[in-house]
Amino acid sequence: MEELILGGAPPGVAISGLSRLATKIAGGAAGAITYVQHGRQLFYAPNGFDLVEASLDDSFCIHGISENEALLVADARQDPRFSQNRFVTEKPFIRSYLGLPICEHDGAAVGMLCVMSPRPAAFDSGHIETLKPIVKAIEDLLELRCVEADLAQAENQIADERKNSSQLSAILSQTEEVAGIGVWQVKLDTQELVWSDKVYAIHGHPVGEPISVEQAIEYYVPEDRDRVAEAVNNAIMYREEFDFEATIRDGDGKLRRVRSKGERVDIDGTDDRLLGIFQEVGGP
Repeated sequence: MEELILGGAPPGVAISGLSRLATKIAGGAAGAITYVQHGRQLFYAPNGFDLVEASLDDSFCIHGISENEALLVADARQDPRFSQNRFVTEKPFIRSYLGLPICEHDGAAVGMLCVMSPRPAAFDSGHIETLKPIVKAIEDLLELRCVEADLAQAENQIADERKNSSQLSAILSQTEEVAGIGVWQVKLDTQELVWSDKVYAIHGHPVGEPISVEQAIEYYVPEDRDRVAEAVNNAIMYREEFDFEATIRDGDGKLRRVRSKGERVDIDGTDDRLLGIFQEVGGP
């Protein structure tokens, strides 16, 4: 909610409408959704006045937020907390105030739905019960707006990652073509084996066609398979790096001498994959 409001996102028709409805139902002259954070009070969806921000020294709402409960003031002139408040002694000459806490999903009060009037005793406890459904609707809408903002941010990040991935793939393909070296990885949580185009080409395996670790080992000639399987297993179980040469029989039946090098690596602090290189080094 903080990012939504402090980020300058407009309240929208629904939230603004609920703020106006609360003021109308209570018979107030003005109202707003207030948000208090970092030593200041912001007015979100105000109606009946055009203030955007106020000092906490002049805030009625901070008292309700600190107690996380409804605040009803019958006559601010008679309340020592507010009698010298500039909004009481000057325009808009607040006399009556009613505020209900607006809470985040964890129950913490971060703002208030408030209504105000220049008339004393304009509100009573009955208005508190009347406005509670409006508060709940505002909380739900604000939560929805926050989720929508998070989803939009995630979608933008995914789009950026896809763009970067596409550029990286193009560079990688050019590098593989020049160096004759392919890359591979095994995602340990799913056992998914991923090959670059060059690795596919050396094996003579259709590019993009899924292949398991077991199927990849089957490409090696029988006398090399156990050695290869042991190297892969030791890398997973004991974090042992490997670097070996062996012989494969490609998809066309041709024998190829290859080199494979790999190790278990950390991604974002989690060692969740094997990563390595693969290249052809000559005939059998």
